[in-house]
Amino acid sequence: MNLSKLFKHELSHIYLFHSIATFGINMVNIFVAIFLLTLGYTLTQVLFFLIIRYSTLLLFTFISIYLSKFLGLKRVTMLRLPFLLIFLILLYSMDIFRTPLCILAILDGLQSALHWIPMQILFIRATKNKSMGKQVGNLNFYSRLAGVVSPLIGGLITFFLGFKVLFGIASIIFILSYVPLFWAPDVKPVTSLHYKKIWKLVKSNKSFLFLTSVRSSGAMTERFIWPIFIYLALFSTLSVGIIGTVLGFGMAVVSRMVGHYTDKHNKLKVLKIGVLLLIVIWLVRGLFDLSPVALYVITALAGISFIIMKIPFSAISFNIGKRTSPEDLIAIREIPFWIGRMIIFGLCMIFVTNLKILFLITAGLYSLIFFLHSDNILN
Repeated sequence: MNLSKLFKHELSHIYLFHSIATFGINMVNIFVAIFLLTLGYTLTQVLFFLIIRYSTLLLFTFISIYLSKFLGLKRVTMLRLPFLLIFLILLYSMDIFRTPLCILAILDGLQSALHWIPMQILFIRATKNKSMGKQVGNLNFYSRLAGVVSPLIGGLITFFLGFKVLFGIASIIFILSYVPLFWAPDVKPVTSLHYKKIWKLVKSNKSFLFLTSVRSSGAMTERFIWPIFIYLALFSTLSVGIIGTVLGFGMAVVSRMVGHYTDKHNKLKVLKIGVLLLIVIWLVRGLFDLSPVALYVITALAGISFIIMKIPFSAISFNIGKRTSPEDLIAIREIPFWIGRMIIFGLCMIFVTNLKILFLITAGLYSLIFFLHSDNILN
C-alpha cells in the first residue's frame, strides 16, 4: 500500500501528527506536577519548575524559528524527540537519581518549543483565511478526540502500575506520532524578526496581545492549577485523570460546531460568549465547596466554554499571521503568553494556601476582555 495516498492534503499530516502527539501529551502533562508532589516537592517548588519551563519555552521560541530557516520546520519538529525522551527518562529515574528541577524544566521547555512553534507555523501556512475557524475547529476536534481518554488512561496507569510505566508508554507514543511527518512536505520559512518589524507588529496588534495574555492566564489555571487543586483535595491520581478526560470530552464535543459557527459570525463576539461562561465557572469554583460529582460536571462545562473562547481566538491569531508573517506572529505571541503564565504562577505562590482566591482572580482577569472592541482586534 502506498501510504502517501492516505494524505491528500498538507493539513492531513498535521492533523494526524498533532492528534497522536496530543494523546501522549495529555496522558503525561497533567501528571508531571502531580508526580513531583508525590516525590515530596512542595507546591512552591513545582511552581518554580513551571516558571523555568515556560521561560525556557519563550527563549527557545526565537531559536526554534531561526533553526527552521536553515533546517526546515519539519526537521526542527523532529529535533524535539531526543530532548523529549531524555526528559521522560530523567523523570523515570527520579527515585534513583534526583535530577535538579531546573534541568528538568529547561529540557521540558526546550522540547516544547521545538514542537509547538514549528507545528503552529506549518498549520498557519497550510490554512485558508475564509475557513480558518473550520480548520482550527478540526485541529482541536481531532486532537481532543484522540486525547479525550488519555488522561483517564494515564490516571489508571499511575493508579495501578505507577508513574514509571506511564512515562515508558508515553515515550513509545511520542515516537509513533512522528510517522505521519515523513510524508509531509518541509518548509524553510524566510525569517526576519527585525526589531523594527516586531515593534510595528506589536503596535498594530496591542489589543490582540492583551487578549493573548489574559487567555494564557486562564489556560494555565485550567491546565495546571485546577488539576493540582483536585489532587490536593482528593489525593488521587485517578481522580486527576478523570478530570482531564472530562475536560477533554467537553472540548471535543463542541470543537467542530464552534469552528463552523466562528467562520459565519463576528469572532470576538463568539469569543466573549465563551469568556462569559468561564467567568461564571471560575466564580462558582472560587465561592462554593463542590462535591466530587459537581467537580466533574463543572470541569466538562469549563472544557466546552474554553473551546468557545479558544477557537475564535486561534482563528483571529492565525488570520493575523496570514496577513503578516506566521513566524513573526508566533514569536511575538509567545511574549504575552509568557506574561500571562507568570502572572498566574506568581499569584499562585502568594495564595498557595488558598487556591480558591486564585480562581476568583482568574474570573476577574477574564472580565477584562469585555473592554476590548472588535475594531481594535479584527482590523
